[in-house]
Amino acid sequence: MQGDGTTDVTLNSSEGPDPQASLKALKQVVNTLSIQKGVKNVIIKQIEAAEKLLNKGLVKAADSILKGLVKQLQNFPKFLINPTDAQALIQIIETIRVSLV
Repeated sequence: MQGDGTTDVTLNSSEGPDPQASLKALKQVVNTLSIQKGVKNVIIKQIEAAEKLLNKGLVKAADSILKGLVKQLQNFPKFLINPTDAQALIQIIETIRVSLV
């Protein structure tokens, strides 16, 4: 993800989706984006909150946070986050949400 040639995340396709690993990868993706620092921090904090809830087994609460994050990404002004970046993040988040069920 950093472009330094080292492996950041490894996903095994033979296993079922791991929402924790996916959220970790999502955080790394967000960190690579060229978006306003405040927006980046808001997104990261929400991903981390979802991670903590998943760790406690509170899947529905984690899903609610991710659902809210999608709504935020859809409504951020273009000058805060590129619409293409926002759409890519939304697709990743929706994939994670499906794996929660």
